[in-house]
Amino acid sequence: MNNINPYNFWERVDYLRTKLNIKTLKELSSISNIKYRKINDQRTNMSIPKAEDLLALATVLHVSIEFLLIGKLKKSYPKRIEMIAEKLCKVSEKNLTIIENMVELMPEEKKEEEKLRTKQDA
Repeated sequence: MNNINPYNFWERVDYLRTKLNIKTLKELSSISNIKYRKINDQRTNMSIPKAEDLLALATVLHVSIEFLLIGKLKKSYPKRIEMIAEKLCKVSEKNLTIIENMVELMPEEKKEEEKLRTKQDA
């Protein structure tokens, strides 16, 4: 069974919050409909929120509850993909856009390869 580390939980919340341009806990509180004092106390005391608040945070931060609690991606991926995903979380916004564009081009490259193979087979 996975251990839930409150410090890591709040690190993930803070990271995702800043990635979504949610600048403060007060703003996160407002968006998630969790009272500021409650969320601030939980953050300060390094405690894990109750299920209802976990769901609200996960929804606002666009991740699964499982990811917030243990840092595991919802779907099980090969280890190599998980390692790449962890690295992508640390990439600058500019470089992430470049990577997204590269990935979007890949299907087109495959189509071109298929066309070449078809011509070679004919």
